[in-house]
Amino acid sequence: MTRRAFFVFGPESSGTRLVAQALLAGGCYGHDGHFQPFDCKHLDVVPGDCSEVNVHALRATTGDVLFRRSLPHGIRTAPPEYRWPTITAIINAFHSEGLHSHVIVTVRDTHCLIQSQIRRFGITVGEARANVSKAYSQIFHALSTSAEAIPFTIVTYESLILNRMSAVRRLLEELKLNLNPRLAPRIRDENRKYYSENNDSP
Repeated sequence: MTRRAFFVFGPESSGTRLVAQALLAGGCYGHDGHFQPFDCKHLDVVPGDCSEVNVHALRATTGDVLFRRSLPHGIRTAPPEYRWPTITAIINAFHSEGLHSHVIVTVRDTHCLIQSQIRRFGITVGEARANVSKAYSQIFHALSTSAEAIPFTIVTYESLILNRMSAVRRLLEELKLNLNPRLAPRIRDENRKYYSENNDSP
């Protein structure tokens, strides 16, 4: 049976972690955090060059795998302190190991997305908007210029918080993954607070 690599890409604060948790509950190997099992592990402690995927870690796994990356990656670390692989390099590394690729692109209400980035990173509205634009440009440029067509699924954060486990099950069914209810993600509405009467819009 052909192994698959599921890539979860989206702007910071767009729901990539939540979608990654759903795929983990569907039996994929991976992690929902900032550092991935297939990153250069020495960077957990020491900044440096992580411009390649750790294929040795990939070869030690079996079954379907997950790779999560929020973009532009490393907002909290100014270059050239970290050098991360491009989306194309990530996908090609897994493809070279014989895995079939499927990309999941996360989307979230723009106002909430921007406000969340401002709160998390202490950046301006303009910087947050630029981050979102850069993230989607990177994702769809990689998809459109790939030598082979890569299937992709768009997942909205709003669908997840409105439909909760029904949306998770539907996503996993589409990806032909089986949900382990014990690992089901905890879903909370993190949008509502950004539309409260006391919150100013940008």
